[in-house]
Amino acid sequence: MPKTKWPALFTLLLLLAALALTAPRLNAQDTVSGTWQAQYWNNTTLSGTPDLTRQESGLSNSWGTGSPAPGILNADRFSARWQRTVNLQPGTYRFELTVDDGARLWVDGNLFIDTWQVQPVTTYTGEISLSGGATPITLEYFENTGAASVQLSWTATETDTGPGVITGWRGEYYSNTTLSGAPVLVRDDPAIAFDWNDGSPAPDRLAPDSFSARWTQTVALPAGQYRFTVTADDGVRLWVNDVLLIDAWQQQSATTFAREISLTGDGTALRLDYYEAGGQAEVTLDWQRLHAAPPPATGNTVDNDSAGFVYSGNATDWDVVAGGYDGTLRWTRSSATADPPYNWGRWYPDLTPGIYVLSVYIPDEYSTTSRARYWISHADGYTVRNVDQSANGGRWVTLGTFEFSGNGSDFLSLADVTYESETRLVAYDAARWTPVSEAENAAVTLSPSAGAPGATVTVFGSGFPPGQTIFARIGFPNTEPFGQYGQTTVQADGTAVFNVTIPTTTPGGQPLSGDSRPQLVLLLITEDGTSGTATFNLQ
Repeated sequence: MPKTKWPALFTLLLLLAALALTAPRLNAQDTVSGTWQAQYWNNTTLSGTPDLTRQESGLSNSWGTGSPAPGILNADRFSARWQRTVNLQPGTYRFELTVDDGARLWVDGNLFIDTWQVQPVTTYTGEISLSGGATPITLEYFENTGAASVQLSWTATETDTGPGVITGWRGEYYSNTTLSGAPVLVRDDPAIAFDWNDGSPAPDRLAPDSFSARWTQTVALPAGQYRFTVTADDGVRLWVNDVLLIDAWQQQSATTFAREISLTGDGTALRLDYYEAGGQAEVTLDWQRLHAAPPPATGNTVDNDSAGFVYSGNATDWDVVAGGYDGTLRWTRSSATADPPYNWGRWYPDLTPGIYVLSVYIPDEYSTTSRARYWISHADGYTVRNVDQSANGGRWVTLGTFEFSGNGSDFLSLADVTYESETRLVAYDAARWTPVSEAENAAVTLSPSAGAPGATVTVFGSGFPPGQTIFARIGFPNTEPFGQYGQTTVQADGTAVFNVTIPTTTPGGQPLSGDSRPQLVLLLITEDGTSGTATFNLQ
């Protein structure tokens, strides 16, 4: 059936007539609640014991010709009552009720709208002055036959300070495209998922074109890497914890934008600005957690926005964006040649002399190079490590264990000379130096402890810090390990058991053989640098 609106004068007359009634106050929920207590009957008179009682988060139902609860309730000739107490600020509120068929609405004990009749989809609006505080609201409804729907909403008028307690998004709507002046409407929006087509968010307040809106909310999100996705027609901007994550403030058809950012797990402040110029209007916001937060940094961590990070090259080649280990990262495009000017970044730690595990964090975005060449300056000279950033997004990558002098000459350097095309991106994020400590009671045993290259070996570790991620590295005695060959999590009793495969060649491609180098050392090391070793005899 077509949806109709009552003229404003008729609505006012309805309001005055409703307020003149002296219906008894119904027993809504006594305490302020974020949900509706819903009761349903398989009759049109709310008679007898309810056939279904449940809590509902919202009151926006369109069942069509179906049932609110198939198998329990009829599709026709049923009735319902919703009750809730809300905490409102003092002010004047506009209630809007859309119904097919009949409904009665009580606000703060007053019968406010009474339309208990069979009718097509019809919308009723009216304003009421409320003293604020705990305000009971009760809505009764019946469905005769055919389509069934009922929706209830309310907003504070523009003369009030706001719509009372906001439980979802605080939506502020403006009658211009620049979010200027006072909003003509402030309301509680449960989600940002609007497709107004060529209509208006509030036909009695806003034109269908040339309006803007701002939504704000602080949400509790666990720590991790997140992807935020926005679709808008026309312009949109998204801030996450005051970081401008998406900036598409322009006229455009419906376009989707997605960006990633690392969050610490505290309350996350979100703000979305939007404007509609003309034509179709829509805006949606969604997010998903890609993975848990990277392991907490122990030891000396230098991020790309720390005082210990320096960079140089062509200033216009550098971009800093939201994301990465601690909220920001820098990136440049790959260079196919070593001819200057090329760009480089360098991390300088503040260390005391000692042995450290050096790791770098590779962000999920802007890390498409497969040939990032890291130069490590340590007490014994320089070492180069190649890292495929494209295959390691969202994780720490260990570059090795080195002795560092602690005299200011220690650093990690990365240039964008990868000898790839400029379509590849090089990411500069965080580096950390974790001191190595041989645990007093850490022990490592291997089964078997001897065998041929390619053998599968079970590693038993004990005496390690519970809950830490523990890594297995293999190499020749008194030399840098070849690489990482497995990892697991240390159990509550300090033990770790997992399998590794003995390599068949060195990183340079030389076959391993017991004839030339009869021993390998397997190093177990945790995130905090606790380590233990065992020897494997090559046969």
